Amino acid sequence: MDPFVIAIGGFLGIMLLWVLFLGVWYPGSGADVLDWHTPEHHAENEGVRESDDLAQMLEGVNAKRRARGERELTLRELREGKPLT
Repeated sequence: MDPFVIAIGGFLGIMLLWVLFLGVWYPGSGADVLDWHTPEHHAENEGVRESDDLAQMLEGVNAKRRARGERELTLRELREGKPLT
């Protein structure tokens, strides 16, 4: 076998082992290193996000309905799934 292939293969093998060992023995996680906290994924915020989504959707639908001259849709009608006509 060519010495160049052995040298490059050895170097790549050492680099692979180095990355694996870093992942196993590094304290904390990658999210800690990046200070990556996503509070929007907590369960207690689920209801708030759902209400915000419904309010935004209702406002968007009503803006289009106002532009067409139709009556506005209520939150109750939206939640009950009534037709938008």
